[in-house]
Amino acid sequence: MIGAMLSAAGIGIMANGGPCTAARIIAGSACYRWNNRALALSAFTFGAFATDVALVSSLGIFFRALEFSGWWYALAVAATLVGFVWTITRPATHRCSQLTRNEHMGKEPVLAIPIIAGIGSALLLGACCAPFVIAAAATGVSSANVLAVAVVYAVAHAAVPLLATVLSVRFWTMDVGPIMGEAAIAIQSGMLLGCAIYFGILV
Repeated sequence: MIGAMLSAAGIGIMANGGPCTAARIIAGSACYRWNNRALALSAFTFGAFATDVALVSSLGIFFRALEFSGWWYALAVAATLVGFVWTITRPATHRCSQLTRNEHMGKEPVLAIPIIAGIGSALLLGACCAPFVIAAAATGVSSANVLAVAVVYAVAHAAVPLLATVLSVRFWTMDVGPIMGEAAIAIQSGMLLGCAIYFGILV
């Protein structure tokens, strides 16, 4: 049983090796624009975690989700292109304006949107991700404890993007000079455009 848990954890970590993880990190970073950042990021991570558990514990759900992967990737293309355009065109925001916007965002529903975004990030099942889900499901069947393996896989799969999200947000929000600020925006917009191109290929 312990061997199966360790295998599931390893599979979950290795599943983060594909380009789709970058999209999950970008989507998770967007949670930091909410007034309650911790709650929004927790909701996003929970959505991804619960979906991963469902996909691994039931191959019926997995194959059903795989049938609609083209639509999920098409939505991801649209979302990343919107993010790319917004990133390269957004004006500099004064701190007073930022505080006003945060007060307004505090009145918006915090949970529904991050949870849906987390679910969507887990449903991006491409050639780089699907084999790991199947491997985790096979590990669960062989250990006769599918749900436990699914939970361990989901935790491991969510932990790496979560850590990367927190670290990346700390970098983006550092008080840096204008040159470094422009470089950070260029990197962020480049990641969004790269994800859009990759998802477009998968569509």
